[in-house]
Amino acid sequence: MRTSAKSRPSTTDRYLERVNLAIDHINGHLSQPLRLTDLAEVAELSPFHFHRIFQMLAGSTPQEYVKRLRLERAMSLICTGKRLSLTRIALQCGFGSSSDFSRSF
Repeated sequence: MRTSAKSRPSTTDRYLERVNLAIDHINGHLSQPLRLTDLAEVAELSPFHFHRIFQMLAGSTPQEYVKRLRLERAMSLICTGKRLSLTRIALQCGFGSSSDFSRSF
């Protein structure tokens, strides 16, 4: 049976689904290393194509997106009033060290 063009998702819709899979993966693994190749694999796209599509749809590169989410999470932890060291916050948010966190902040 042949599927009509109206019932098939458009290319843009398929790209949105794939980028959303990567975004879900980012949100679930923010404290872990997130490499472009891993995100592209989750989205079932080549790294080059994924980077291009992600940037077009999200308005930033995957790396910029991850950094922004990590900084937002860190700011949230800082504002909670808990007495966590900056190093601990940096590591909980996926930064390699407190100096990486400081440079990004």
